[in-house]
Amino acid sequence: MKELIIVNSKVDTNQILLPEWESRLKNISNNIKKYTGENYVSLYNIGGEHMYNTADRLSTELELPLKKWDECSTYSQPKNSHQHELHDSMDRLYQTEKSTVIVTILNQQLSDLIGWWLKLPYGLWSNWELVTEQIGFHVLNINKSGDRTIYKFNES
Repeated sequence: MKELIIVNSKVDTNQILLPEWESRLKNISNNIKKYTGENYVSLYNIGGEHMYNTADRLSTELELPLKKWDECSTYSQPKNSHQHELHDSMDRLYQTEKSTVIVTILNQQLSDLIGWWLKLPYGLWSNWELVTEQIGFHVLNINKSGDRTIYKFNES
């Protein structure tokens, strides 16, 4: 994975926020294609039902394959914790996706994803209370030295 773009929402996007959330996804997707020349961007949703339905509809319009989050999970035994499941799924995504990945999430999952991206021990990020926009996006990428970085945080 070259880059991970996270689009977060404080709640499962309701009818009032849905147009803004939809617009944000369209802009991000179009900018990726415009500035990087990448035509293959994957979209995953681990947010709520409204977010999934909107992402599903937009995936066709934006020519982004909406992939099922469950397909990333590698569990064959009972799930232990949400953080471990999320990290295992992200490890699998990191190994299989070769270009930019957009993940739509609810706010409570943001510290989990950032902690995983930066390879921080659980104790360092598990109690983070991140202040975020109602709908925001974050760009996590790999710099020229091969280090994982937070390129943009809480952009609106």
